[in-house]
Amino acid sequence: FIQNVKNDFISHQVNLQQRARHGTIAQRASAKLCMFMRWVRKEDCLDSYLTPLEWGEKLGTGSPFLRRLGTMSTVQRHRHFDIESFEVVCVGGDPFSNQESLLSEFMEEDSGESELLEALADFATQIVTDRRCYVLKLPPSRRDLVTYCVIEVIQSPEAARLYTIALEFFGCPDNHERVAVAQKLKERLCSCESVVLLPRSVDQYIRVVMQGAVGGGGGGGGGSLQKARGFLHWAHWDLTKDDELIPILCQRRRSSIGNFWLFDSSQNHALLGKFVARKDIDAMKHPSLHLVLYHIRGRQDSVSVDIYMETQPGYLNPFCFYPRSNFASGGPIEFFERVKHRDFECALALKSRRRLLSVFAREESPGSTGNPENEALLAKEQEEDVSRLLPYASNATKQLRFFKSGAGEANNELAALTSRTILSAAFASNDITQLLISSESKVRGCEEGTWFLIRHDNHTLSLVHLASRDESIRTEKGDGEVRRRLTFHTVYASDLYQTKDDFESEVDKHEEEHAEHLGVSEFADAIERAHAKNYAR
Repeated sequence: FIQNVKNDFISHQVNLQQRARHGTIAQRASAKLCMFMRWVRKEDCLDSYLTPLEWGEKLGTGSPFLRRLGTMSTVQRHRHFDIESFEVVCVGGDPFSNQESLLSEFMEEDSGESELLEALADFATQIVTDRRCYVLKLPPSRRDLVTYCVIEVIQSPEAARLYTIALEFFGCPDNHERVAVAQKLKERLCSCESVVLLPRSVDQYIRVVMQGAVGGGGGGGGGSLQKARGFLHWAHWDLTKDDELIPILCQRRRSSIGNFWLFDSSQNHALLGKFVARKDIDAMKHPSLHLVLYHIRGRQDSVSVDIYMETQPGYLNPFCFYPRSNFASGGPIEFFERVKHRDFECALALKSRRRLLSVFAREESPGSTGNPENEALLAKEQEEDVSRLLPYASNATKQLRFFKSGAGEANNELAALTSRTILSAAFASNDITQLLISSESKVRGCEEGTWFLIRHDNHTLSLVHLASRDESIRTEKGDGEVRRRLTFHTVYASDLYQTKDDFESEVDKHEEEHAEHLGVSEFADAIERAHAKNYAR
């Protein structure tokens, strides 16, 4: 049998695979042994080729040595190299900022990938394959053999902004040396503005989550997602559909709320994540980080949100409503409740904004009629929408001068004249309308008065309130004047995720600058000048 194996190995027969399937028992065994030995010989030759005695021109651009490094398979890399790896996420750019631009299809968004690749190219000695593979020359080891490190950049198939950096060491058996090289590379990448080094791997979790979502997970719980729930706690809710909802949720979660990292996004999808530390008492003895994934998907009639949290299986389920007193500072339960509450409130605020702006479409429609029942229902709806949007608004107030008491109906006539001036063509009447809210209604603590709606652009609107109550103000000369408040409650679409109460200490300081930035101050000044002319008549 041994002699037959030798003969088969020397004969270089090309039908070994056929004999391994259809020959006798001895022939099948011999064919399999020959195939294995030839594979070992091939890999030994490759190992010898990967160990040049000297560098010479082997690191020259386009050299056969570099080309061979670039064509190695994954199995060959794991057989001939010692591999260290870590993951980074590119956090630059806003994928939703240019969606409404006419040139959006021709504009490329820089997520930070170019900065990552540039840092790797600077760190490495030579580029093996552009944007994918690099080689770093290391100091020679014992016996004067060359040592080097191949740096491979692998983009996650499920998350376009997530990259695995694999360091493949050849001829470097010392673990301390490999760790030192990896640490230098990590320090170089940490200096990049748009690249974040993750504390540990997240790609395996993202793959399970995305596969479960594609396979019908989330609301229904697909097969892959059911397996994932053994190590990822999961919760799901649906929000009212709105074109602005996904961009706002994504932008606010990345910036002011939560500081999440964006792993992947498209027009109707966004996947974000972060690491959170446990806040319970046991965490003081055993500190750990838990991964939180936040997945938003646009559907035909709703927007679905799935949130996953990695915890110790069987020890803590953050989405079960245990008594809050069991955890310090509320723990993950408070985190989950806060995220869900903000998402729901944001969706409702966007719905109110959309219903208010629809009044311009009704005015342009030639078939719109003034049905009293419909107007009463619409007035109630507008009052609810204004009440919901006011907590998100930045306020700018003008004091309009009116006549003193005893002037009779003069003040009411002056207020009506000012209202007509606001609605006149001089103030772009196509973007200004008077709401149907009753002048006797006190909307969310505001005084009685008349409400107007101004659409500045696609993202900004102002709720203008002209109070009907007179206020006596004493001037520096000691004379008393009668004033009425004209207040601009300006709402920007991206501000609908958090109310002004969430950052109350910063509102008073920056409110005027914010109003000036949105172009409200200039508009308010024009109305004040027009009112002064009406008062002087």
